[in-house]
This record gives sequence, structure tokens and C-alpha cells, in this order.
Amino acid sequence: MEQRPLTEQEYKELIYEKAKAIKTKQDLDALLDGVINDKELDYGKICYAISGCMLATLNYIDGSEVGGITGFQASIIGWQMVRKLIVDSEIGMKLVDYGNMLYPQYEHEFEKTIPAKIWEKMQEQAKQNLRNLPDAHPDVIKHWEKIAAGEVPFGYKVK
Repeated sequence: MEQRPLTEQEYKELIYEKAKAIKTKQDLDALLDGVINDKELDYGKICYAISGCMLATLNYIDGSEVGGITGFQASIIGWQMVRKLIVDSEIGMKLVDYGNMLYPQYEHEFEKTIPAKIWEKMQEQAKQNLRNLPDAHPDVIKHWEKIAAGEVPFGYKVK
């Protein structure tokens, strides 16, 4: 009996389950080889395959003699993945966990503030964009001009 291909959701669940179970180098190698040789990977599944392999590698190294990462170290790893794979921002980024709105001690995370160093980088980037991208949309040009002139956008305050 021929087995039907996994749905994207089923594949996602399976690859993450396998990633969590990685204990040995052989386990990791088998997972990587399985992904590399999987003829049914498609546009959606490949994303979960790669992220599952990243998680499996992290789990393997964390469980090794050099592992034992802390939550702080895990956050650095996560931010590096975001910076290298998703966003190439020289200005800065902020990740918001809206679940923290349930707890009063996180109020500072939801203030509409920009750190002074970020604001300086943003102004420099706006000035650079005005010089290098003169054909941008007129509304974007006006926005950059305001930022370059010192107007903080969107109701934010520099802190």
C-alpha cells in the first residue's frame, strides 16, 4: 500500500519531534541525510526541514560536553539566527512578546521609546537614503527628510 505524502503541518510536527530527540552524532547525521535525500520536500516543507535541522544541531551541541547553554546564551543564538537569516538591519531590531502584556513588570517593553543610539543610526540611515535613493516614492522621501531633520516618527520618544 502506497503511503500518502505528509501535509506541511504533519511534516513540521514530525521534523521538530525528530529534532528534539537528537542525542548522538549518528542521530544528527541520519536526520541531515534524511532531509538532504527527501524527494518530497517542497516549497513549504523545506523551511521546516532546515529549521528542524538547525534545532537538531543546537540540541546535539547543547547536550554534548561543550553544551549546557543558559537562557541568555540561547537568546543570543536566536537573535543571531534572526539577524543572519531574516533581517539585515544595521539600525536595530526589537522582538515583542505580546504575552508579556499580561504581566505588569514588562510595561517598559511596550513604551513607545527609541534608544538614543538607535535614533542616531536611524537619522544617519535616512540621510544616506536621501543621498543614495533619490527615486524613492515621494511619501518615503518626505518621511526620510523629517527623520533626518530630527522628527521622531510614529509618536515615539527618544530615551
